[in-house]
Amino acid sequence: MPFLLDGNPTPSEISEAINYILANLSPQTPPGQYVVNNNPETGFISNSVGTLLQYQYRYLDVKYADNPAGLNFSDNPYGRLYFGIYNTNTVTESVDPNQYTWFQVTGGFGATKILWVVTAGGRHASFAASQEAPDLNQNWRLVPLRSIDLDNPFQPFLQWMSIKFATDSVGTGFSDDPTDALFYGVYTSEDNTTSTDPTDYEWSPFDFDTTYQLYYRSFGGRNISLVPAENKPIGYIPYMYGTTLNLDVATLGAVSDIGIISSSPLIIESPYRYLLLLYGTSSTGGTTSTDPAGKTWYGLQPSDIIAIDSNPADYTWFDAGGALIDDVNLWVRTTGGNTVQINLSIAAPDSTGWFNVSGQTVTNDPYIDLYTRSGLLVTSVTSPTSGRIGYSNLGANGILNINLDPYGQGRDSGGYAFDPAGTSTIEVDQFGRIIQAAPLDTVLYSTLQTTATAGQTAFTFSNAQADQILVFRNGSFLKPGTDFTRTATTVTLASACVVGDIIQMYYIRLIDAATSADKVPFVVQNETLTYGQTSIPASNVDGSEVIFINGVLLVDSDYDYIGTNQGYELYTPSVGGDCNIVVFAFNNANALIFTENYVETAYASSSVVFPTQFYRNSHLMWLNGALLKPGTDYTIPGSATLTYSIVLVGALSFSGQPMQFIAFNKAGEASSSSGGSAGVLGMDMPFQLEYKPSMRELFDDMQKQLESLKSEIEMLKGTK
Repeated sequence: MPFLLDGNPTPSEISEAINYILANLSPQTPPGQYVVNNNPETGFISNSVGTLLQYQYRYLDVKYADNPAGLNFSDNPYGRLYFGIYNTNTVTESVDPNQYTWFQVTGGFGATKILWVVTAGGRHASFAASQEAPDLNQNWRLVPLRSIDLDNPFQPFLQWMSIKFATDSVGTGFSDDPTDALFYGVYTSEDNTTSTDPTDYEWSPFDFDTTYQLYYRSFGGRNISLVPAENKPIGYIPYMYGTTLNLDVATLGAVSDIGIISSSPLIIESPYRYLLLLYGTSSTGGTTSTDPAGKTWYGLQPSDIIAIDSNPADYTWFDAGGALIDDVNLWVRTTGGNTVQINLSIAAPDSTGWFNVSGQTVTNDPYIDLYTRSGLLVTSVTSPTSGRIGYSNLGANGILNINLDPYGQGRDSGGYAFDPAGTSTIEVDQFGRIIQAAPLDTVLYSTLQTTATAGQTAFTFSNAQADQILVFRNGSFLKPGTDFTRTATTVTLASACVVGDIIQMYYIRLIDAATSADKVPFVVQNETLTYGQTSIPASNVDGSEVIFINGVLLVDSDYDYIGTNQGYELYTPSVGGDCNIVVFAFNNANALIFTENYVETAYASSSVVFPTQFYRNSHLMWLNGALLKPGTDYTIPGSATLTYSIVLVGALSFSGQPMQFIAFNKAGEASSSSGGSAGVLGMDMPFQLEYKPSMRELFDDMQKQLESLKSEIEMLKGTK
C-alpha cells in the first residue's frame, strides 16, 4: 500500500492510494465496503450503491453504437441506440469499442433525442438524452466530437452565436448550408462577428442528409437549445443560415410559432386558433400582399386575433410551387381541432372537404380557422370542360348565391340563394340543378337570472326536456342530480340560499332539422380528482368541452387537450375535488353548437375585447373562472346581434385576468312559456323573476317586525 506516488504511477497504484485515503476518511467502514469506490479500469468513481459521482482521469471520450459490443461504432448519434463513455488521461480518442462503457437510450437517438453534457470542474460530468437541455443551467452543451476536458469546464456562451456546417470535425466543407452535412459547429463572440476559421468552432455530430434542418429556442441568459429536426418542433424557430443569434433575447413568448408535424403532406399543429396568411415572391416574403394572385410563396403566422401583421419576418414561408391562382391554388382541410393539412394544386385533391384559401382574393385579412371544419358548406363551384355548371358570388350578410346550369344559361339571373350559416347540406341532380338545401339543426336558448331570498330552494323554471339545463349559484357551477334536482317546471337546490344569492339557469335545446325532435345538446361527465392529479382521462373531441373543478371554470390557459381523444392535462396539479365536464354536441353539419374564446384583461381598463364575436342574447361570460351576471357585472355596448366586447361594472381591472365566453346562435326561446317561466328578455336587460313569498312567510316576517317594535317601545319607557 503506497503512501507516496511517484511521477509515473500505474492505474492500480492510483486505485490503491485513493482507496487508502477513503478508508482513513471512514475508519469505521470495513475494507471493501467503502462509501466511495473507484474503478481504475473505467475511471468511474461511484458510491456504494453504484451511483456515478465523478471520473478519475482527465478526458472523456463519447461514441455511439447499436449494442454494447460496439455494432455500428460511430461519432454520429443519429439512429444509434447506445452511447459509450471512456475515461482516459489521453486527449486522443479511443477507437476501440471494448474500452467504452455503454449506456442504452430508450428509442435511440434521432430528431427528438440527442445527447447533452454538463461539466462543473473537479472531474464531474452529467449526461442527459433529450430533445432539449433538461433545465436552464447555462452549462449544458450538446456533446462535442472531441474529448471532453474534465479539468476545464465549458465556458459560458458569449452574446452572439453563429453556426456553420461541415462534413467532418475539422471543418471540411465549411459552409452555411446543412444539406448532407455531418457536423455543425457553434461559435460565439461579444462583438457580433462571425469567424471563418473552422478551428474556432465547437463541432457536434449530426447527419443532416437532405431533409434535416436546424431549429433553436433561446431562453435568455445566454441559454439556448439547438435541435436538428426534419419537421419543426412546436416552440422552436428555424435558424436562418449565415446569421448570428443574440443569446440575450429570449424567443419564448416573443415569437408566435407553428408546429409542423408532417412535411409530406404538409400538416401543421398550431398552438393558436388562426393561421394568418400573407403572400410573397421569395423565401423571406419579398413583395408581400394579402392578394395571392401571381405570388409564388405563402407565409403562415399563428394568432388568436384576425388582424394581418404586415411584417414578413413574423411568418414562416413556404414555396407554392408555381404562381398562385394561375398554376396552383392553396387548399386546406381542417377537422375542427388544432391541425390543418395543406395541398397545392389547381383543383382540390379529392372530395373530402378541401377549401380553396387562395380563392379569398378579396379578403383584407386572409386566414385559416383551425377550430372550424372545412368543406361543410359550398362556397365555390369548379366548372369541368364539358360546360359551365356553376356560378356563385358572396352577397350581402353572408348570403351565397349559386346557380348550376350545364348549358351556361342564367349566369346573371341571381340563381338559388341560401344562407350558409343555416344550411347543412346541398344536393344537386345530374342536370346541375339544386334539388335541396337542407336546413341546420336549431338551437333554442332560455335563461333565468334571479336573486334568491333567505332559505329559498325552489325556482320556477320551465325546462321540459330532461338534463338540458345548466345551473350556477354565485357564479359557481352546480352538479346535476347532486347540487340540484329538476322537474319540468321547477329546479330545486340541495341547500337553501341565503338572501342575495345570485341564481343563473340556462335551458338549451337542440332540435333535429329533419324530424323536429329534441336531440341531446350536451352531457355532463363527472370525476373525483385526487391530490396532485394532472391527467383527466376522457374520449371527447377537442374543443367540445367546458371543464369545472369545484364549480370554477377552467379557462383555456389552465389545461391542454391530450391528442387522439385521450382527455386533458392540467397545467397545475389538482388539490382534489369534484370535476365536471360539460361536453356539447355537434349539429347535422358536424359543427359544434357553441363558440368560445378567451382573452385577458388589460390594466386599468374596464373594457374587455375578445378576438372573436359572441352572441349578445345567448352567451355565458366568465371572469377568473366565476360566471358573471349580465347587466349587474357587465354591460354590452351597441345593439348588434354579434359583438366583440363587454364593459365590466364595479370590477378592479388588473392586467392578465382570464376571461372566457361560450355563445350560442339561438333561433328562439327554449321554453314556449312566458317570461315568468323561462325568464328571458335579452342579456342586456336580464329578466328578473322575483320570488313570491307564501302567506306563512309574510306572517312570520310581520311577527318579527312586531317583536322588534315592542322591544323598542319598552326601551323608550325605561322598562327594559
